[in-house]
This record gives sequence, structure tokens and C-alpha cells, in this order.
Amino acid sequence: MIHSDRFLLFRSAMIVHTLCALCFAVLIVAVLPNEAQAQRRKSRLNKNSKQQDSGPPAIEVGAQETGNTIGALLQPYEFAVKKKKLPRQRVEVAYIDEGNNNANTIVFIHGLNGYMPVWTKQIKELSKTHRCIAIDLPGYGRSSKNVNTKGQAPIGIVFYGDVVIKLLEALNVNRATFVGHSMGGQVALNLAMRYASRVKRIVLISSTGIEQFTEKEKQLFHENMTENTIKSKTAEQLQLDFKKLFFQPPPGSEFLLKDRLAVRTASDYDGFCEIAAQSLLGVIDQPTFDLLDGVQQNVLLIYGANDAYIPHPFYHVGQKTAEIGELGRLRIRHCKLLMIPKCGHLAQFEQPEAVNNAILDFVK
Repeated sequence: MIHSDRFLLFRSAMIVHTLCALCFAVLIVAVLPNEAQAQRRKSRLNKNSKQQDSGPPAIEVGAQETGNTIGALLQPYEFAVKKKKLPRQRVEVAYIDEGNNNANTIVFIHGLNGYMPVWTKQIKELSKTHRCIAIDLPGYGRSSKNVNTKGQAPIGIVFYGDVVIKLLEALNVNRATFVGHSMGGQVALNLAMRYASRVKRIVLISSTGIEQFTEKEKQLFHENMTENTIKSKTAEQLQLDFKKLFFQPPPGSEFLLKDRLAVRTASDYDGFCEIAAQSLLGVIDQPTFDLLDGVQQNVLLIYGANDAYIPHPFYHVGQKTAEIGELGRLRIRHCKLLMIPKCGHLAQFEQPEAVNNAILDFVK
């Protein structure tokens, strides 16, 4: 085997390219055809919360924003979008809140550079029997792109977990099932350890945090992952990245690529690129695997058998996705593993029926 510094630099370039592919092909996911705009409901506010925690009342926004921002360039979301200011985190977050069963709430957390519409197929089905809340994490979708973390955890797993909890407090949600995709799964695991009483159970889809990286690999990430790394992606590279998300792109998924290409012209694209780079480094740096045996909740772990991004295709060439899944199953005390055949990284979009059925069975 070759162990030269030159080879390590080559591998670092490849790892950055691959993870950028994962991050930015997933950035803006196509919205399904808008058969009927969901009926807007009154926001659930925690009237007993202090004003500094809950902030002003939630504001509903129209299907399309104006200007040249990322939010304005996105396709309209299928469900009504609300925005909530979180003063302590100094951000405004966009969220969807559908379904009326408050006793059975499911919270959806998207992955690296995803946004709420990755969950459209889940919300559409699961909101019939559960209250479904999805969030655009700060930096993504329709949420704030200018994020000031002074006095808080830096952009990453802990910061995003705190944002999710503060939003739920403002919505008077004390306990919920958390469903996380990719980075969102790692956020959910972190919540289970830091806010155990708030987490009923966890569903992890194509989750990061189980695959481990060496200190040298982490160092190479830091040396090569910058805002400019993200901005330099060409249209041709983004097209290849898009194809790698799936075993076979499902009908309607071409909007993923169309929207991803469009947002490069947005006035707040620089802010997105900066936060995206910080998010990726946060995923790599946040200790997770060694803490998994401390998770007390029941966990459903889902991977597509043909995931092209987990495990990492350059650093961990010899590993298979099923091995990562089995590693998680053995490490987490109360864990069930589901491997979906003929399915890639964005499992909830490519195989929604299998994912929805698994979630519904798990939360019974």
C-alpha cells in the first residue's frame, strides 16, 4: 500500500469531492406536484413559555418568496410553511407542522444541505395519524443564512440539536419521535443523549455518526473543506452527484438537480456555502460512535443497500453499507436494522413506501 503524503493529499481531494457530492446534490430537493395546498392551521405556541424563549408568534409565508434569495428560487413547498424567530439562537427557522395528533408527534430533521421537502412523502402519509413537524435547519431552505453562533456551540451537531429543541419548546412539544436523515440522524442521536427525556424513540435513515474516521482523515477534511470548495462545483459535477444519490432516480427527482443548479445564482449563496462547509466539518468532528451504547431509546436504523456515500467510497473502499448498519445495530442497545434493497442514500425519497411502513410499524 502507498502511504506517501502525496497520496494522502490525493485522497483528501477525493474525499472532499465525494462529500460535496453528497452535501450539495441533496441541498434542494424537488417538491412533489402540488395536488392541493395543505390547509393552513393555527400555530401551536407555548403560551406559558417566556417571551425570550418563544419569541414572536409564528409567521406563515406564501408559497413563493420574492427577490433573489435561495428561498425565492426554491420550488413552492407542498405544505404550508411557517417561520419562527428563536432569539437565543439569533435565527429564524422555517418549519412545517401537519397533523393533529399531539400525543404522537414525529419530528423530521434533514441531512447535510437538505431541506424540508425531502420529507414530503413521509409527511403526506404519516400526518394522517401523527403530528408531523419538519424544519429547515439554519443555513438551509427557507431558514436564516446569516447565522451568528457567538456564545453558543459552533455550527454543527450540537448547535442544530439546540435549535430543534428550542423550536419544539416554542411549539409546546415536550416529547416526540425523531426521524433524521444523514447528518439529521447524527443530530437525533445527540439529542437522545443530551435531552433523553424529550426523545421517545429514534429513526435513523442513512445516518452519519456510525462510520468512523481517523484523526489523519479528519485533518485532511479540515485542510480541504472550505466555502470555495463548495462554490467551485461545476454543473457537470452536480449532475454526477445527483445520479449518485439513488440506486435509480425515481420519477420526479429531476427537480433535485434543477433546483440545485438554480440556487448558485442566489444573493445569499455565499452564506449557504459557508454554513455548509462548517456543517460538514461538524459532522466529522462530533464524537458519536463511542457514545452510542449510552442511547437508551429504541432505535430503527435504515440504510439503502446501494448507498454510494456511506461508507466513504475512497477512505473505506473495502467496507459495505450493510457493515456500517450492522456496526450500529451492535453498538446501540435497543436497535433494529432495516436494509432496503435497490436503494441509495436518499432512501425516504427513493423508497417511500418501505420507509413509511417501517416507521409506522416502529412507532405503534
